[in-house]
Amino acid sequence: MRNFTILAAVASVFVVLVGTEAQADSVARGKYLVTIMGCGDCHTPTVPGPGGAPVPDMKRLLSGHPEGLTNPTWTPADMQQRHAMALPGPMLTVWAGPWGVSFATNLTPD
Repeated sequence: MRNFTILAAVASVFVVLVGTEAQADSVARGKYLVTIMGCGDCHTPTVPGPGGAPVPDMKRLLSGHPEGLTNPTWTPADMQQRHAMALPGPMLTVWAGPWGVSFATNLTPD
């Protein structure tokens, strides 16, 4: 699995660097890359949508995990009970697992 991840990362960098044509508008190219690679899935906080389902908070697009929110807590027993390898925080921008806690970072220029 690790080799596949490394190969995918190298291939992504190759596509970004080589590309088929030079893009005159780098902002449009960046928007395209962020969209196809799904960056907003982890780096955009969520808010409750219709029926309580989480939807991206477009006011904080790509802003990462909001500062000051509590970290998810878990124990090995929690993970066994839920048959989970990782548990997310309420905004889906932080995950806790056997490795510790991972936070989605801010991808905006702010």
